Amino acid sequence: MSGSTDVLGLCTDDPVPHERLLTRAVGVGRRWMSVSTLAAAGSALNWVQRTLFSDLSGRAYYQLIDKLATDAVARGVKFEPYLAGDRTSIEQRQGSFTGLTLSTTREEMLGAVIESLAQASAARLDLLSCNRVKIGHNVLVSGGSAGGLENKVLHRDWPGKWTFHFDFRGNAARPWQS
Repeated sequence: MSGSTDVLGLCTDDPVPHERLLTRAVGVGRRWMSVSTLAAAGSALNWVQRTLFSDLSGRAYYQLIDKLATDAVARGVKFEPYLAGDRTSIEQRQGSFTGLTLSTTREEMLGAVIESLAQASAARLDLLSCNRVKIGHNVLVSGGSAGGLENKVLHRDWPGKWTFHFDFRGNAARPWQS
């Protein structure tokens, strides 16, 4: 699910609990779900728009995201993507920027957010692979950002070739289509 929160789930019959994964019974047979979340994915980008780019239309802002997702512009600025905490930590993590100077631009800050989301998403694949399951490269994508945010940002750094199948049923209008 790609939206305000990004959720990766892996169904398995041989779960390996991990401190950074939510492991839940599916309720059908002996199937389990291992779930890893990025609690503020789309909502982090929405926060950046409200806070730093309120002068841009939704379309112009998402065009900027598209551009920055392919052009590395963070220039030493780092972002911790925990604006909504972390679903598996006992002590809630918080989002933060580091490496800011008086010459830091808002584009560099947005670039840092994009980089952190892309890197965190790719790292979660390794985390899910601890389940001793060969992860197939066919992915069903759903949620309020399906078809936009995840291709440019969240799945950008995934290793190998992936096939994404999009399910738009029940999703809200995408902000970049306004």
